Amino acid sequence: MPPPVKPYGIDEHIALLTSERVVKRVIDRTGRDLEQTRIILNTYASECRYGFHLISKQLPVDGRILEVGAGLGMLSSYLRRLGYDITALEPSAPGFDFFAEIQAVVLDETATNLPVLRIRAEHLRPSNHGVFQFIFSINVLEHISHLAAALPSLVSVLADGGRMWHTCPNYCVPYEPHFGLPLVPLFPRATHVLLPRRISRDELWRSLNFITYFQLKRLARANGLTASFRAGTMAEALRRLEWDNEFAARQSGMASRIYRILKAIGAVAAIEGLPAAISTPMMVSMERRPGTQREPSGPPNLLSKSG
Repeated sequence: MPPPVKPYGIDEHIALLTSERVVKRVIDRTGRDLEQTRIILNTYASECRYGFHLISKQLPVDGRILEVGAGLGMLSSYLRRLGYDITALEPSAPGFDFFAEIQAVVLDETATNLPVLRIRAEHLRPSNHGVFQFIFSINVLEHISHLAAALPSLVSVLADGGRMWHTCPNYCVPYEPHFGLPLVPLFPRATHVLLPRRISRDELWRSLNFITYFQLKRLARANGLTASFRAGTMAEALRRLEWDNEFAARQSGMASRIYRILKAIGAVAAIEGLPAAISTPMMVSMERRPGTQREPSGPPNLLSKSG
């Protein structure tokens, strides 16, 4: 794929996808009101900006790239504009059909002809979809119901010498970032009995598998992967409250209070060295070991949720 005809920065990309024209197109297509539409676009734009900040130094010089759980396609379409050979994987979840409608507007506005696989990760097969030099996801693994089935399929489409990179919450830490809530330590699923119905019955809450550092490390080993977890992620996430207004608004409760306390006593730097096992989010780089089986044997193994 040729590079874009002119320099194209992330700010320009976000300005386009949060413009009044795009807002109007989304309202016309989905029937959502103005406030809802702006919240959705601004939230995903914030995650796109931060996602690019995280992933920009991880990207390979060449080779195919797969984004798992691409959402509205903002980040994948931006990387496509930059000239990367990227494919987005984004199944339409029940009850979230309007996201597919918004994604259609995003992809039309960016005019990148971004390839989109509308399948679940556990249905990936090299015979159907080829292999990828680099596979990544940003805050997606915690929503994959059958992660024990999805990971072998991701491994099967990872090229020899290729690498995966993922970031997601680590529920060893009793905090749920989507809702900004404390969790019952060691038994995060039990938290639902303490929640109001508007949360416990919310599709987002019900999608969570409460993945932990130890579960992800175990799954990597079982699938012939080496896993390297990055330290210092919690301090970086807390510092994001300083410069990302959208993120700060979403984390205005527990996380914000903790950050203010840590900052007041000069303890933010002290958590830089916390082991990955007790830090959230977790960022992990994975590589296939030589001789790892490529094609998953038999149909996807639809196990119960991890956690």
